[in-house]
Amino acid sequence: MSYFENPFYPQVLEALARKLDTLNYHLLLFVADKDGNVDRIFDQIMQYRVDGIVLASVTLSLDLSEECLAAGIPVVLFNRSEDSGMASSVNSNNEAAARQIAEFFVAGDHQRYAYVGGVADSSVNIARQRGYLTALQEHGIDDVKVVNGDYDTRKTVRAAYSLFSQTPAPDAIFVANDHMALTVMDVARYEFGLQIPQDVSIVGYDDTGPSGWPSYALTSVSQPVQEMVDAAVELLMKQIESDTIEPEQITVPGILVVRHSTRRPRSGIIEKEGVSLFQPQESK
Repeated sequence: MSYFENPFYPQVLEALARKLDTLNYHLLLFVADKDGNVDRIFDQIMQYRVDGIVLASVTLSLDLSEECLAAGIPVVLFNRSEDSGMASSVNSNNEAAARQIAEFFVAGDHQRYAYVGGVADSSVNIARQRGYLTALQEHGIDDVKVVNGDYDTRKTVRAAYSLFSQTPAPDAIFVANDHMALTVMDVARYEFGLQIPQDVSIVGYDDTGPSGWPSYALTSVSQPVQEMVDAAVELLMKQIESDTIEPEQITVPGILVVRHSTRRPRSGIIEKEGVSLFQPQESK
C-alpha cells in the first residue's frame, strides 16, 4: 500500500486486518514507493514466505505478476486493475459510477464541466475519466476541462487554480477522489471566494469520513469498503486453498450519495435510510 493521505486506504487497511484475523491470518504491511510501484520491495515481501498478496494503491509489473503466478502465490489488486489478467482484482464499478455523476450534473442543468483526475495512467483514473467524458459526450457536451492532481495536495491546488482562473470558470467539477475534492473545495471557497454549490458543484469519489462533515458535505460515490474487502479475502482464500490459481475480476457497485456540495436536480433524488441518493430517470 501507499498514499496514506487518502483516508480511504487506512479504512481499507483496518477492515482487511480485521477480516483476516477472523481467519487466523496475519497482515504484514509493506509501504511502496510514492509512485505506487511495488517492484523495489518485492524481494523483501518474498522473504516472509507470504501466502498471498493484496495490492492497494500500488501496481505490480508484468514480470513480477508472472513470478507470483509461477510460485503459486495469489495476488489480488484492490481498487486497481491490470490488462494482463494474471492477477485477480476487486473494484467498484468506476466507469458506471462516473457516468452516473455526469448524468447527475446534466440533470442539475450545469453548463461548464471539468474533471480533476488522479495519476493519469492509473487504471482507476482511466476508468473514471472515460465514464464521465463519454456520458457527457452522449449529451452533446464535448468541452470538458481536464486537469490532473496526481492524488497530491499541492498538485491538486495548482489544478484547481487553473480551473477557477478561467473566465467563466466551470460550474460542475468531478474530482477523482474525495481527498482531492476537499482540496478543490477549499481553493474555491478560500482563494476565489466562490460559494458551493451556488457557484460551483463538486463531486468526489470514495465517500470517506470528512466527506460527511457538515463543513464539507461532499457529494460522493460511496465505495462499499467492507463488501470489497470481503470479496478480496474470499478470492485469496479460494486461491490459497486451490492447487491452481485462476484469476477473477470482481466489480462491486457504488452509490452516489448526494450532499450539499452540489446543486440538486429537480428529479432523480431518492431518500433511503436517511441518505439522499441519485437515481437516473433511465434506470427506473
